[in-house]
Amino acid sequence: MIAKELDFFALPFIWQNYDHWLTALDGEPGAEYARIIEEKADIKILAYWGGSTRNLLACKKPVRSIADIKGFKLRVIASPIKMNAWAALGAIPTPIAYLETYSALQAGVVDGMENESPAVLQMRFYEPAPHITRTEHDITVRPLMVSAKVFNKLDAEAQKAIIEAAREATPVARTAELEQVKIADTEMEQKFGVKFYTIDKAPLRAATAPVLKEFAEKMGLTSLLESINRLAK
Repeated sequence: MIAKELDFFALPFIWQNYDHWLTALDGEPGAEYARIIEEKADIKILAYWGGSTRNLLACKKPVRSIADIKGFKLRVIASPIKMNAWAALGAIPTPIAYLETYSALQAGVVDGMENESPAVLQMRFYEPAPHITRTEHDITVRPLMVSAKVFNKLDAEAQKAIIEAAREATPVARTAELEQVKIADTEMEQKFGVKFYTIDKAPLRAATAPVLKEFAEKMGLTSLLESINRLAK
């Protein structure tokens, strides 16, 4: 069974920063989401890994403000959330298969894309799109999951051991992911001449706020979104 709630963390700009991400996922919002997913999808979330930020890549010139996004043809996955969010920013969301993205960038089918730095380095997307703007519109959440049905069949000792192993592995996994991002950014900048840019995120957040509200309501997770927002600093 696939629950619509599994798309919740695809909402753009749901996190103010990495500290907000940590506080929410390791606090009551993370616990609440885990309860919902177990009830709706029969999946038990043991921990939340991830932490990479997704940023905007541009082929010809950098995106320095929300005005630069207007009319920008952006490669996205065929996700209603992502397409609506980027449309709200004035972009032209263009679904393209992942393995066709490099050639689409190279041929000018799209003006850019968005992704995490390790993936950009691995797929060499920086070659046709050497301008990376730190929009940080998404901080990736990678839930460590197991079948609740299987987990609940285990004896208490086995369950405890699995939960403890997940708890111990979580900071290691998160640190490793952040290190991968750092290595990728450094290599792209120093070895391949990629340019990184900052942007005022406030207008981006304001423009996409209605999208967060709309999709949270559709998922029945408005209270969860509000609890996450209350933890923002």
